[in-house]
Amino acid sequence: MLRHESALLLAESVDLVLAELAKGPDATELSQKTIRYPEGGGEKMERAALVGERCDRVLLKTLRGWLMSVPRQVASGTACEGERSAGATAPKGQ
Repeated sequence: MLRHESALLLAESVDLVLAELAKGPDATELSQKTIRYPEGGGEKMERAALVGERCDRVLLKTLRGWLMSVPRQVASGTACEGERSAGATAPKGQ
């Protein structure tokens, strides 16, 4: 179970990086906002721009230019099971 989940997360990370590299340098500025997300038993905050969304995760670009895939505040449960194997959605347009 843990190996399978780790493999899925690694595959998703590689897909996200390849998609970001394929876009090339981005001249448009994304609007930054404070995004809250659950981590462990608490809540974390990150100043970032929203790059993409899925039913269970959000893709952010931080002020440092790092990509982060973080869980949403409210998990949707079983509605996300089919999407998990399909990969991330395309980034939202500006």
